[in-house]
Amino acid sequence: MLEVVPPSALSSDNYRKKILEKIVTAVNSMKPDLINIPEIIDENRLGKPYYRNIRACEFGKELNDLTGKKIIENKVVVHCKGINEFDLWINKSINEFKINNFVFVGGNFDHISYSGLTVNEANNKAKNIKGIKIGNIMIPSRENEAKRMFNKTVSGADFFTSQVLFESINTKKVLAEYNDLCNENKITPAKVFLSFCPVSDSRELYFMKWLGVEIPEETEKNFFKEENNAVKNSIEIAKKVWTDIKDFNKENNISVPVALNVEEIFLHNLDYCVELAEKLNND
Repeated sequence: MLEVVPPSALSSDNYRKKILEKIVTAVNSMKPDLINIPEIIDENRLGKPYYRNIRACEFGKELNDLTGKKIIENKVVVHCKGINEFDLWINKSINEFKINNFVFVGGNFDHISYSGLTVNEANNKAKNIKGIKIGNIMIPSRENEAKRMFNKTVSGADFFTSQVLFESINTKKVLAEYNDLCNENKITPAKVFLSFCPVSDSRELYFMKWLGVEIPEETEKNFFKEENNAVKNSIEIAKKVWTDIKDFNKENNISVPVALNVEEIFLHNLDYCVELAEKLNND
């Protein structure tokens, strides 16, 4: 799976066309099965949303028309104003934009009581719609993440996409606990897409830390030690983490299926995404 960020809603038609062309070139090289489109939302201190990018459904439809690839549309469901708005949105995505794969996302802040749907409520509401697949987010460092994943699987999640990974310890722990919970309750575990992205300089690493990505101190030191080799370092780290998790699953009979998600967080790194995908797919 390739995850690409939709451009700003203020982008000119010419700039938008250039971005589409660049992504299509990458898709033709990588040949992913799916293209994942996040919904980019800024939240103020009250948790109110500001939508600064092109809608994921619109950008996804353009990419589907150009590449023929299946699209995954992300939706921050806590900002839906009730069940009716959620129903209108998902029906429009299915019928107008021909999207059948979705990732339902919660809010950014634990201390805010959002007025919209919870992820589990969205799962339960959508799971009876024929022909769609439902995804949720996996954050390996989050407390009780395996239990959260189990509950989301019961409520209808078919797959998960992880936060960007720079270490394997937390992910292995969560996958093992999730596997046990599914086995104990005779539930088929959902597929987990493990996410990786190339990093080209320290500012990008700082930005991902700000987003909440778990980056071990030693890994961070190594990035800054050889700034000019950041991309190479990030690809080697991704390869190590990817291999470590797959080996752990095999050695411990973990039945949770894992797959690869390569993220384009920064457009200028898209070519490096192609390189990263090639390295990990050949591993």
